[in-house]
Amino acid sequence: MSKYKVIYRDDNLSWQELCPVRMLAIQVARDTETGTCFLQTKLVNVTSQTISRIEFTIDLAGEDGKTESVDFTLLDADLPGGEILRPQAKKIELSVIAGAKATVTRVDNQCDFGAAIEIDSLKPLALNEDEESERIVQLLEMEAQPDKCTNAHADHDGWWQCGCGAVNIVRRDCWDCGAQHGKLVDLESASYLEESRKDRLYRTSVEMLESYNVSLLQQAKDNFEELAKLGYKDSAERVIEAEQRIATSHKKKKQLLKRAAIVGAIAAVGLIAFSLFGFTQTKAKQAEIRDARIGGIVELGTYSGELPAYKGTSVEGKPIKWIVVHKD
Repeated sequence: MSKYKVIYRDDNLSWQELCPVRMLAIQVARDTETGTCFLQTKLVNVTSQTISRIEFTIDLAGEDGKTESVDFTLLDADLPGGEILRPQAKKIELSVIAGAKATVTRVDNQCDFGAAIEIDSLKPLALNEDEESERIVQLLEMEAQPDKCTNAHADHDGWWQCGCGAVNIVRRDCWDCGAQHGKLVDLESASYLEESRKDRLYRTSVEMLESYNVSLLQQAKDNFEELAKLGYKDSAERVIEAEQRIATSHKKKKQLLKRAAIVGAIAAVGLIAFSLFGFTQTKAKQAEIRDARIGGIVELGTYSGELPAYKGTSVEGKPIKWIVVHKD
């Protein structure tokens, strides 16, 4: 069986402005047994409509001024919007590649595209930890990928570039990370995110007041105290309500403890040992979660390399980050 070695790759290619197709990568691999080289390409449909026909040319530059052009004609591409296509590799004559350029010549009936442009570098967001946490929560709620959409988006004439770097034409959501275009302006506004965070914290804390769990009631009280300092709604009155519910909950807890005393006395030793073991193992993380605020981030577990989905990826061995949305 032949083995292949990548001898050239470019995944930072220019884009013909307003072209429905963007070339994502050009790669040349050499058969280490025969020396034959093959040209591989990867492209994406940046629109929301299916593309039937795609034609493009790859111009390769070799050593000593040698060049080679390779044409691709995909008559039945049938590439859905937002989907990636990897056309069949083509054998080439050049064995040393110094550079490559992709030119799309036809997409369905369209043959005229804008000039090739370099995609501008994205601007980082200036958000604090609380604002960033709220942004992550909202991206997750729209089923987007926060780990990709980390920068500010940019609007252009007829197209927009997402915070993940992907270009999009007439799309409501990004083909790459799933972020919704209409919400990105708000998700990059510190003032909007702070107001949204306070509203989420308030609503979550109101729900906690319905619990008889003292820890939850105490967390609600702490949250309302924070919001009261910011003058948010009726948070000051909610602090008093939380204190009253905590006092009531303590009384009920004492009554329940008296009723449970007899049952507790005959509990199995094995069950007690198991509970103590679990408590010891999770004590550190329990403390971390207890001290975290709603909307904050804690780390629990890692992306195991023993799982095929993570093995060999950039996240293998890294901690899994969780957003605190409720505590019980």
